[in-house]
Amino acid sequence: GSIWYLYSKNAIKNIYNFNSNSKIIIMIRNPADMIYLLHNQKLNSKDEDVDDFEGAFKLSWQREKGYNVPQKCKEKTTLYYHKVANYYKQLKNVYKFFPKNQVKVILYDDFAKSNLKIYKEVLKFLNIKYNKRLSFIKINESSIERSRKIGTLIKRPPKFISNVAKFAKKFGFKVYDIQKLLIRLNTSYAERKSLDNKMRILINNHYKESTYKLSKILKNKHIKKWLEV
Repeated sequence: GSIWYLYSKNAIKNIYNFNSNSKIIIMIRNPADMIYLLHNQKLNSKDEDVDDFEGAFKLSWQREKGYNVPQKCKEKTTLYYHKVANYYKQLKNVYKFFPKNQVKVILYDDFAKSNLKIYKEVLKFLNIKYNKRLSFIKINESSIERSRKIGTLIKRPPKFISNVAKFAKKFGFKVYDIQKLLIRLNTSYAERKSLDNKMRILINNHYKESTYKLSKILKNKHIKKWLEV
């Protein structure tokens, strides 16, 4: 799964055209937390080049107009932090194609509180018998690069290094395995510094209308708690 299916203009329609009986599972979380983590992912993938989160968020509007888009960014729309967490608009698009009984919306807070409870709910939604599983391992842990410069050199190497790598592949060198090893050595699995209240308030105020509407459409008053600091 990916947040980009929900954000995409065409993905939901394409899924419907492929199979109108599909069941859609959506997990959403506080917009401020989601965007803060997304910014870190974009830094790691080299699509983002502004380390300062506040600065990157405030550039969103300019980037939508084509300004200040990082040269190495593969898809500029993924840097529209002012749009990517508009869950109400995205969910309305889902409901245009799929009835509510084919859509399961999960709050990340509920998932974090009890993996098992949500796991059982998803199985029930999919009409799959519970398999007595009780424990779950943690995957996709939060990570940061030890060195941004080294990370860029590994993930988006200069052309001459790419050419050397292509040449080495012809002689049987496992270039991709070496790249994965270097990425792993340059990665620290640690929690990023907590988002400060100033930015949390700024982002949640930006998405305030979407959050209220989302709370109504899902009939879930707990969503409004996202607006609390």
